[in-house]
Amino acid sequence: EFTAYDNLNRRTNWEKVVSGETNQSETATYRGAEWHRYSSAANGGAATCFLYDGDNVVADITGGVITREYVTPFLDQNISMTVHGETSSATYYYSQDGLGSVRTLTDTSGAIQNRYDFSAFGETYSPLTNVNVEQRYTYTGRELNPVSESMYYRYRTYLPGVGRFGGRDPIGYRGGIGLYSYCKNSPTMFCDAYGKKIKFDTSHLKSSLEEKEKEDIEKAKKQLEAVKSSKNADGTPTQAAKNLEAMDKDENVTYVLTPLNSGSEESSTGVMVDDNNNVSTVGVGWQINDALYDNYDDGTPANAEVSLAHESQHAIDIGTGVTPVTPANDAERQERRKEAELRAMATENEYRASKNQTQRKYYNNEHKDWVAKQYECKKTEKNNVPKTKLPDPELGD
Repeated sequence: EFTAYDNLNRRTNWEKVVSGETNQSETATYRGAEWHRYSSAANGGAATCFLYDGDNVVADITGGVITREYVTPFLDQNISMTVHGETSSATYYYSQDGLGSVRTLTDTSGAIQNRYDFSAFGETYSPLTNVNVEQRYTYTGRELNPVSESMYYRYRTYLPGVGRFGGRDPIGYRGGIGLYSYCKNSPTMFCDAYGKKIKFDTSHLKSSLEEKEKEDIEKAKKQLEAVKSSKNADGTPTQAAKNLEAMDKDENVTYVLTPLNSGSEESSTGVMVDDNNNVSTVGVGWQINDALYDNYDDGTPANAEVSLAHESQHAIDIGTGVTPVTPANDAERQERRKEAELRAMATENEYRASKNQTQRKYYNNEHKDWVAKQYECKKTEKNNVPKTKLPDPELGD
């Protein structure tokens, strides 16, 4: 097998040569420096061009004629495909599982035309796969290259047979030490629609979720959107809204919507650090069922949205190095913890103000002593992150 990549690490050619057999090949072209695949062709046949709406293909064009149209309202979540023939058209409907993998394709009468099953890493399981209608959307809703059996994951080509990407991670070691690994080797928990950043998309609901958990997920989506769209009285975005926008763009930072048990009463910020003490991933988890309480003496009520606002500031500070992962000693650790909490509470209170909610107090009534519950901090000898002097956040009630 021979594979060629361009200077942006995009696969452009693939060829398989077997003695005594016809050579097999695939080619692809791209639009400028974008990851969007402009066209592809197999075994020297006519090239198919792709028309995009955002990050989803909405039509295939061959020979200047639209041959297929897709309805895909959300990322990689196809609803239907309409195939246009010379004299007639036919529409088919997709059903997907919790990872977004296509499991069946049905016609307008409800009859199943295609059925798919996959290994954990996406290799087609032949005994339970039957295909009558040719189409390329399969594992996690991504596009299968039928000749090479590789998959187009936008920035990179994925090889389900070996459970690895064919090219290096475009964000380098910021995505972890495995430059070719897929979803940190946890393919049943995560998706990587772009081949560069793991996301857990809550729109891909597992079929086994209970109705209550589904309701929680829907609530989480609304809470996330509420914080993303929040504005101050003067019409400017809140700091929490800016944080979430930055997290969408920053390859180091992501957030995770997780259905927690109704008795759980905590939200948190998680960090992954490599051997050189560089932050590779910062994750934010927050409660989605409003079963939160306030750990501070003033008794200000908490809820999921203000917790997201609070934790988003921690994620931004850690991901950008403003808050070091490993302060030098316990005394500095406590001081840095206090500064970090002040910054997070400032962001939280700004969001509370945008919703006309009661403000949380930073200090006790005398504004002198730091009031907080216990923090558990693990000791470490690593201290490669420089200390950054933080401005004192504005205090208030």
